[in-house]
Amino acid sequence: MTFWASALRYLIAAGIAGVATLFLGIPVPRQIFKADRFPFRTYAFEKEGKIYAKVLVHRWKDIVPDASKVISKMTKKRIKKDVDADAIKRLIQETCVAELVHWVLIVLTPVYSIGIDVKYGVLFSVFYTLGNLVFIIIQRYNRPRFVKMHTYMKMREMRKRG
Repeated sequence: MTFWASALRYLIAAGIAGVATLFLGIPVPRQIFKADRFPFRTYAFEKEGKIYAKVLVHRWKDIVPDASKVISKMTKKRIKKDVDADAIKRLIQETCVAELVHWVLIVLTPVYSIGIDVKYGVLFSVFYTLGNLVFIIIQRYNRPRFVKMHTYMKMREMRKRG
C-alpha cells in the first residue's frame, strides 16, 4: 500500500473513531468526573498548570479547533461575564470529559493502523498522538485555573449569604 493510500485509510479510521468518541462522550453524566481525583487531578510537577506555559499554551490554545463551537449539545468553553459557580463546575467537568476522550483516541491509535504498512502506521500514530496531546495539554492547563475560580466563587457566594 502506498504512503497516500495508507494515510487516507488511517485518516478515515481515526476520523470515524474521533466522531464516535465525541458523540459517545456527550451523554456521559458529568457528575462522575472529579477534577481532584485520578487521572484528572493536578500533579505537583504541573505546578497548577503553569508547566504548560513553557510550551506557550496560553498563546495558541484559542486557535485550535473546538467542537463545542459547532455542536450545540456541547458545553461552550467560553466564560461569560455573568457566569456563576455552577457553570464553572460544569466547565471543569467538561475539561475532564475532553481529556478522557483524547486519551481514548490515543489508546486506539494501533487500531487505525490495521491493514497498513507498519512504518506508516507508526509515523501516523506519532503525529496523531501529538495532535491529541495538544488538546490534553489545553485541558490540563485550564482545569486548575477553573478550579481556583470555582473555589473563589463559592467562597464569595457563602460570604454573600451570611
